[in-house]
Order: sequence, then structure tokens, then C-alpha cells
Amino acid sequence: MASYYVTAEQPTDLNRNTEWFTYPGVWTTYILILFFSWLLVLSIFGCSPGMAWTIVNLSHFAVIPHSPLSFFMINWSLMAVDMFCNSLICFTLSCCVIQKCTFLFQVTYHFFHWKKGTPFPDDQGIYNALTWWEQIDHGKQLTRNRKFLTVVPVVL
Repeated sequence: MASYYVTAEQPTDLNRNTEWFTYPGVWTTYILILFFSWLLVLSIFGCSPGMAWTIVNLSHFAVIPHSPLSFFMINWSLMAVDMFCNSLICFTLSCCVIQKCTFLFQVTYHFFHWKKGTPFPDDQGIYNALTWWEQIDHGKQLTRNRKFLTVVPVVL
């Protein structure tokens, strides 16, 4: 007798907040965005490749300024990097100016490790107590995605 039901495989991740990270090509896209950011910094500032990677690294962990004055200070520090790009004093000057600013929060830390829940109402609140990092791969530790997201900023 023929079966009227089809056995289908369940998707790897039912959470719409993190399922996009399981698609093929996401890792490659992420690396390409970092590489093209590096090329953009090289072409705009005209500095050494090492300094360009430093700027990409600092912008990778971007911060949102709290006041217009701190935004001015960030722009001024990047101009200092542009003018004195081959000097070690430039990086120190940039960090000192940025540290004097009052920042509201750090973007990657906020969205990965602080903000809880999902923006989608159809999950019925089952992820409300979990951050995005805890939602990746159903909370399993040492998965390929978690290792990738840990290694890339360390290498950067």
C-alpha cells in the first residue's frame, strides 16, 4: 500500500533570528566584507596595510557615540590617523581621543551578548531569555559557527 505522507527533513534551525547564519556562503560573505573594508580604508587613508587592519579591527567593534561632541572627537581621531598614518603616535593619539568620549554602548557586544529575545513575534516567546549568542545552534557549545565567530575577531 502506498504511503500518502512524505518524510521530510527538519531544517537545522527553526529560529528565524539565527537561521540565516546556517546558510552556505555567510562565512565567505563576512570575510569578503572585512577584506573590502580593508581595501576601502587603504584607498581612503593611504596608510600602511597594518594600520589599515587596525582601523578595520576598531571599526569592526564599532561604538555609537552618546553626544555630538564625542562624534566630533571620533571624526577628529580618524583625521589624525589619516594625517600621521605611518606613525605609532597616531594610533595612541586616536585611542586617547576615543577614550575621552562617552559612548552609549558597543554594537557587537550589545547585539550578540546583551540584547535578549528575537524581533519576530511568531516564536511565542521561547527565545525571550536568550541572547543571540545563546540562540546560535540551539545553544550547543563548540559548534563550527561559534568557533568561526570566535576566531575571526581574534585573527583580525
